[in-house]
Amino acid sequence: DRIVPDQTNGGGGFPDRLSLTGCVDPSDPTQFAPGVIRYAPAATLWSDGLKKERALAIPDGTTIDVDANGDFVFPVGTVLIKTFLYQGRRIETRLLMHHTDGWAGYTYEWNEAGTEAYLLPSSKRVTLPDGSGWLIPSRSQCLACHTQAAGYSLGLEIAQLNHPFVYAGGRRANQVATLDHIGLFTASPGDPVALPALPSIEDAAAGTEEKARAYLHANCAMCHQPGSTGRGDADMRWWIPFAQTRLCDADPSEGDLGIAGAKRIAPGDPARSLVSVRMKRLDVHRMPPLGTERIDPAGTSIVDAWIRGMSGCP
Repeated sequence: DRIVPDQTNGGGGFPDRLSLTGCVDPSDPTQFAPGVIRYAPAATLWSDGLKKERALAIPDGTTIDVDANGDFVFPVGTVLIKTFLYQGRRIETRLLMHHTDGWAGYTYEWNEAGTEAYLLPSSKRVTLPDGSGWLIPSRSQCLACHTQAAGYSLGLEIAQLNHPFVYAGGRRANQVATLDHIGLFTASPGDPVALPALPSIEDAAAGTEEKARAYLHANCAMCHQPGSTGRGDADMRWWIPFAQTRLCDADPSEGDLGIAGAKRIAPGDPARSLVSVRMKRLDVHRMPPLGTERIDPAGTSIVDAWIRGMSGCP
């Protein structure tokens, strides 16, 4: 079964409690409603160490198209759900819904008891269990990353879901094959073995470049691709040949941050590579500029290792 998201409130009067959205069990909002499908991308967006539970729901009688790049194209009425947890405590749940007039984001803050989450009218800074801060984004800030150029739904694409996931009851299965088996695709994408698959950053079998490119795809490409919101002309999508990304030995278009000989990527030298440097900044020069206030040790490590291993540009 699949749920039919409640659209009676439209975009202007969304339910003020998560338990009223139809996306979760009303008696226990920590559990998804029947018909909501969990998923997990291989290469993930860094969110200051918070864990995430992700799920999607599409209306009955609809299916998901897949475009030429493998991105999912969702029908009107789709709801994408992501809950952020820190040290086991639910902090916020974000809903991204495809209305008839476009996509819109909604953020719900969980109470301390973890029994309910409440719709926020704007962004809010909260304190995590360890005393550090976390910014829950406003509705407009959701669309700063969920860009039109990136297809709005980040992480929902063939290459990101072409790996196993443990479903309820302990069933472990390939996500693309599972979605295909239950009839969610308009047309079958085919055998997952023949489809592209991105690696996770922990994948010991994957190469350094492959993991670094996947990381940049998940964390940067939503803005840094043609027609999107990122400044400059870099293209960080994983399938673009590296020689065509306008990264290697390319002069920066938004300043050199005072670094002599700075390049977007300077082969062999992370210290002169602004892709690396900006990932480690915590000021206005940080990238990505929204949704993160801590340095990602694993992400910076794999990107730096990739850059150090470059002897030149292709």
